[in-house]
Amino acid sequence: DLRGGLARIAGRLAQRSVLILVGQRRTGKTSALLRLGQHLPPGLLPVYIDCQSLGVMPGMPALFRDLAWHIADALAMRDITIDVPDIDAWQDNPTQRFQREFLPDIHRLLPPETQLLLVFDEFEAFENLVQDGILPPTFFPFLRHLMQHSEDLGFVFVGTRRLEEMTADYWSVLFNIALYKKIGYLSEAATTHLITAPVAPTLVYDDLAIDKIMRVTAGHPYFLQLVCYTLVKHANAQQRSYITIS
Repeated sequence: DLRGGLARIAGRLAQRSVLILVGQRRTGKTSALLRLGQHLPPGLLPVYIDCQSLGVMPGMPALFRDLAWHIADALAMRDITIDVPDIDAWQDNPTQRFQREFLPDIHRLLPPETQLLLVFDEFEAFENLVQDGILPPTFFPFLRHLMQHSEDLGFVFVGTRRLEEMTADYWSVLFNIALYKKIGYLSEAATTHLITAPVAPTLVYDDLAIDKIMRVTAGHPYFLQLVCYTLVKHANAQQRSYITIS
């Protein structure tokens, strides 16, 4: 199910360079993002960015220096080395340095027709950075400008809140040009597979027990794994090979 979902996400990215993924916490969004590179076409190079790690130092210079380091780290995994200017070099017009100097330097090192894919996990953190005065609201218009005028860049924004809940004006500069995808719970077939396959044939679940687990967890990946972990641990302690509804 995850493999199929990642393939569909990769297909959407091939059609549209800006994608928003929204789902509840612990539904496997980050796990999917970290495995996304295995399912993307060769021309897309993902750069995973945990937005909760940003804003340690205030201001746009520190932000774009941090983004540059994330890109450099992703390239290093492809045996491509690039020097990231120190913080002083970003003080004078950091957006221009990022777009007009740093990114062109990156693309000159990449194979032809390669597109960087910036994957922003927990993207609501940007809202907090603006509200706390760590970033100026002008960051969002610049991000929109970057999305509209950088052919060699793709964007994925991942978060936990529904798009329609984001009413702040600066969010609108992003979302009206993006493709929106909601990440839901596991299907009944995927839920059954996750319950039974990892422990078969050593441990067998009664059909009523499987149905009960489905109703308790609603197919939520985190709670499903938590319940199954507890049941398997209990069965091992009791030396049982069969789990019933009781």
